[in-house]
Amino acid sequence: MSGLSDHFDLIPGARQIFDLSVDLVQKYCGMSVPFYNFDGSRDQLNDWATK
Repeated sequence: MSGLSDHFDLIPGARQIFDLSVDLVQKYCGMSVPFYNFDGSRDQLNDWATK
């Protein structure tokens, strides 16, 4: 992760960074995609990795 990890604030337990090249992006109409509200971040993974 050296090199790329300098661009991020790493969380406890971080193991991978994906370096991707995207060739094509397509849109969807969104007519059947439900709405979701963001209620907050989950801390379980960070708590586990810190222990």
